[in-house]
Amino acid sequence: QQQQQQQRGYYLTGSDADQWTWDDDYNPAVRAQVAAAAQELPATPRQQMLAQQAAAAARQLPTVITRLPEQFNAQVLSNAVLLIDKPPRWSSTDVVRELGRTLRLNKVCHGGPLDAHATGLLIILLGAASRLTPKLEPLERTYSGTLKLGAATTTYDATGQVTATSPWRHISDADLAAAAAKFQGEVLQVPCMWSSTKYKSKPLRWYAERGEDVRREPKAVHISAIQVWRDKASAPADRGSTTSRRTQPAAAAAAA
Repeated sequence: QQQQQQQRGYYLTGSDADQWTWDDDYNPAVRAQVAAAAQELPATPRQQMLAQQAAAAARQLPTVITRLPEQFNAQVLSNAVLLIDKPPRWSSTDVVRELGRTLRLNKVCHGGPLDAHATGLLIILLGAASRLTPKLEPLERTYSGTLKLGAATTTYDATGQVTATSPWRHISDADLAAAAAKFQGEVLQVPCMWSSTKYKSKPLRWYAERGEDVRREPKAVHISAIQVWRDKASAPADRGSTTSRRTQPAAAAAAA
């Protein structure tokens, strides 16, 4: 038994009463921990102040900022929510990276990604407000866009090259309503290769741009309402909007 304890890093010593007792002074692991603790310097007054401010900010409601002022208050940025109108050709990661660099912040995240070509609301969380991310992801979201009938593209959206065309003028409003109804409710959806869905820490579109195809598992998507109507001003196009609750925003938008 003593040999087994020695292999584990513990040693037994004899007392004056000739009885074996544990003695951590001979344990190399414990001695290393004691030596490391002795080398640790106590927190400076500034470090203690910053820790107290961070703890207080975590207990407060974040400040919602809809317009970027010329100068930011450091106390506000430690616990704030930015409502960004994301432009096209900017990925959600690009926005987070640029804000972190401009505002000189280390803790910046978003409440749900948008595809690079999509525009609209992107919720940015700063500092202690990042704790709200798990609460924002399951919320319902509304998407709107223009659908063009009779054309297929390489990217399944307007950014790709047209690969095939087919007649569409025979499609009635009733046909559009019937097709849209199939997407309402709980559906299983395979993420598009050109979406922002992550695979091994990289968006699927990163692999698609390099001609790679990866295996995607179907994901449960809930679309609570979907409407499609014909645009009278532009006959070839049909506009639609969806309200969905899911774990992957790009998939819900594509389903719409």
